[in-house]
Amino acid sequence: MAKQRIWRALPRIRNWEIVHGTYSDIPNINATWFIDPPYSVHDLGYNNITSASGNGYRHGASGIDYTHLGDWCQTRLGQIIVCEQEPANWLPFTPFHKQINAQNTMRTEVIWTNTPTTNTETLTLF
Repeated sequence: MAKQRIWRALPRIRNWEIVHGTYSDIPNINATWFIDPPYSVHDLGYNNITSASGNGYRHGASGIDYTHLGDWCQTRLGQIIVCEQEPANWLPFTPFHKQINAQNTMRTEVIWTNTPTTNTETLTLF
């Protein structure tokens, strides 16, 4: 089944390039950059860090230098959209959408973009 989905998607992904490495190994090309890392739990004030957002991944937030990631994001060419969760502060994030997470807790998704808009809900991709 997964093979069939990939086969059907081939015309849309033929130009994709796989970079085996870290985000900093990716060439800086003019593109739309949608960056959605594991959420930075160090800013969220959790006492039980293992249950916090961002640690549900095989390689969670603990190994990410968010200051470096924020600097890297701001150097990309083209449109940049970075997602996080309030109260992250490694970029000047703007509230985007409130939602209930898997732990049934209300959270606010935030974004940073280099293409400011008066209404973040109307973001469009180039």
